[in-house]
Parts: sequence; structure tokens; C-alpha cells
Amino acid sequence: MDRRSRKRVAFVASGGAGKGLAHLGVLRACEEANVEIDLLVGTSAGAMACAFAAAGVDSESLIAPFRSSRGARRWGGFRSPLPIFSRPNLERLGLSFTRSRGFLRAEGIELFLRHSLPVNHFDSMSKALHVIATDLASSERVVFSAPSTVTVSRAVAASMCLPVVFRPYHIEGREYYDGSISRSLSLDVACRAGAERVIASMVHAPYEDEAGEFPHRGMMRIVGQALNAMARGRAYMEIELCRQAHPDVEILLVEPGRRDAGLVNAFNPRAAWEVIVSGYAAARRTLRSAGLVT
Repeated sequence: MDRRSRKRVAFVASGGAGKGLAHLGVLRACEEANVEIDLLVGTSAGAMACAFAAAGVDSESLIAPFRSSRGARRWGGFRSPLPIFSRPNLERLGLSFTRSRGFLRAEGIELFLRHSLPVNHFDSMSKALHVIATDLASSERVVFSAPSTVTVSRAVAASMCLPVVFRPYHIEGREYYDGSISRSLSLDVACRAGAERVIASMVHAPYEDEAGEFPHRGMMRIVGQALNAMARGRAYMEIELCRQAHPDVEILLVEPGRRDAGLVNAFNPRAAWEVIVSGYAAARRTLRSAGLVT
């Protein structure tokens, strides 16, 4: 298709820690449907997925190691499907525990990305990339994109610094933490960058507990449920505001089913594949509804 005759497409990916693996399934569905993505906007876990996609890594290369639990454990030579978040791998990556400002330092995230990305500069990306972080001092959203002297690996590391878990990440005299603190999706960045169609992959789906057992699942599950509900509410508000400000932009929301993504533990290699499949299935439903896939 002539590029001039089709819509300019943006892929916007939310944070979500382990559930961010669902973004890989969404990217896979887009590739299968021949939906060409022109620019990517990523926050936290979504920033990592977008960085690899913008660097030209195809979705099959990203998801192939997760097709079996054994393969997931061996992904990239690490012991779990998410080399950033398991303690043995944190130690291997050089992350250290600290009593001040956060349990972990994010230098290991930056190191992993620096050695894994085919290119590490915004100007060298195959597709336009925008990484969202939050300035610690001002609490304002910061968008890293070309042109920039900041490497992609450092921008993504900053975007992934979840407060308390990670210490704020230092870049050029400023300190940054998780981009999800300031926005759930940052759709407006894609719209201002010229997107005419936005595929918004949002994984903050609260768990649908029909049996009424949720209150007995423990404090962390309850906290996670509340945080997911708040993030989803903010995302819906962003979508509505974007539709009002940019009525000509088509926004397609991809949201995994609440039974699929609510309590999936992506730190379990077997469950990692379930998260990816959940994102893929949700994307297929959304693309089919929009007439982009049969």
C-alpha cells in the first residue's frame, strides 16, 4: 500500500510490570494483520517493548523464547522470562539493594538494554520512538525522543523506575522515575507526533472476581487490584480527552480480558506465555472490530 494513501499509525504501550509482556502479543497481532506502525510511545514496561520494536526487532524474535516454560527460563541466557525482575537475575545484572530511596538501582536495566538493543540512539531507530518518564523534582512528565543525547537504554531505565522498588534514575543532572506516575498511556504524544490511528495497548485490567474470593487473596493482590483500577480509570480519561482534542484520530484500545490479565503472574515462565497470548487475542479482537483483520 502506498504510504501516502494509508493512515499514519502509532503504537502506544502502558506500563504494567510483568503484564507488559502482553504488548509483545499485540505487536505480533499487528504484524500478522500487516498493520504497519510508524511511531511508538512507551511507558515503563511498555517502553521496553517499544524500544525493541522501534529498533527493528520483529515480534516473533521477541516472543519465540516464551513458547515453552523451558525456553522462557533460558531467554537471553537469564533464568526467568523477565531478566529485570527476579532476584538472581537482578544480582547478575549488577542491581543492588539499598536502604535509601528504593530497594534496587536501575543500572542493570540500562546494561541489559544497552547490550540487547541493535541500536541505542533515538536518531538511529527504524521507527520514531518516544519514551515517557516522570521528573522526580517537578513531578512533570518528560518525553525522551529524537533528537536527544540520552541513549534509549537510559531513557527506558528511567521510565521503569517504579517508586520504592527502584531508586530514581539520574540523567544529566535530573532524577527520573516511572512514567506511569504522570500518565497511563500518553496518547497525546502520539497525536501531536502526527498519528492518524493509535493502537493503545493498556494492560492495567483489574481482575474480575465473580466468586467473591478476592478479599481473601492477600494484601498485595488487593493493592494490585486497586492500582490497576486507578490506572485503567486514568487511561479511559486520557482516551476521552484525546478524542475531544483530536477528533480525526482513530483510537483503538487493546485491553486484555479481565479474566486473562488480572492475576496472571508473569514471573512464572509458564504464565508468561499466557500473558503474551492474552495480549495477542485482545489485539485480534480490536483489529477485527476495526475492520483491519478478518
